[in-house]
Amino acid sequence: MLQSLCDILRALFSPPYIMPFIAINSTIINMETQVFTSKPTFPVTIDNDTAMDTDVEMVDGEEQTHRLRLQLAATEHKFRRACEQIVLLNYKLSGMQTRYDIAKERNLRTFRYTYRLQLAVIEGAKNVYHDYAVTQAERMRSLQMEIFGEIPDHSDGDDRDIEEVDQV
Repeated sequence: MLQSLCDILRALFSPPYIMPFIAINSTIINMETQVFTSKPTFPVTIDNDTAMDTDVEMVDGEEQTHRLRLQLAATEHKFRRACEQIVLLNYKLSGMQTRYDIAKERNLRTFRYTYRLQLAVIEGAKNVYHDYAVTQAERMRSLQMEIFGEIPDHSDGDDRDIEEVDQV
């Protein structure tokens, strides 16, 4: 399970997509420090017969993009926090496993039972965090698709090399 999480991390934070996250975060930080009292307005061109209501469409589109970027930043924060918790739980799990192995080696049955219960609880919590992280990663990917458009599939192999071999 942890290997699939690492694959998701590599796919999401590979070089083409590191910069948009940085840009998004810097934009969000800059926008949070400013105080907006009203919606921004854009110049409206008025025709003789009809009034073009382009400012409303532009504001709605920009607000939608802004909301999506905020959701993406929040989801990214949740995802990173879940990954940190998984790493911490792995350390706790390895420490508890060491204690259990020592108790088993010394035939300390009272401690073994307690350690087994704690191992089960830590492993269960780690599995819950893993499922949550996968859910957040999927949500991040869908938000990226909405904001930036199509995201190329990241694979270990280079597809261009395969195409060149096929053409030769």
